[in-house]
Amino acid sequence: MLGFGFKSRVISILHDKFDYPVSRMQMPILNGIAAQAKLERVNEYDAAIMFMLVMMNSLSGVDSTTTTFVKIQIRNVESMLSMALSPYAELNGLLDQVAAKFGIERG
Repeated sequence: MLGFGFKSRVISILHDKFDYPVSRMQMPILNGIAAQAKLERVNEYDAAIMFMLVMMNSLSGVDSTTTTFVKIQIRNVESMLSMALSPYAELNGLLDQVAAKFGIERG
């Protein structure tokens, strides 16, 4: 992903790995997360994971569609934890919080 800006790489990861297009309304959230990620000197995978955690946490109600979406995104995050620079335990703890919110057991 060389040659692209940081935010563009994050958007690409969200699109390619999470199958999640960032809407115009969500762009300020992404901008804030990308800026914070750069300050903390983490990479685009960290930023994409944090964005997706925010998106999952912003959901309300526990229905089958929401639960399925969250399960899929948790699996997607788990598949790229090794590419993030943030501590594994910290990211895993955040995933546990999201899973608990939606009554999802993590294996």
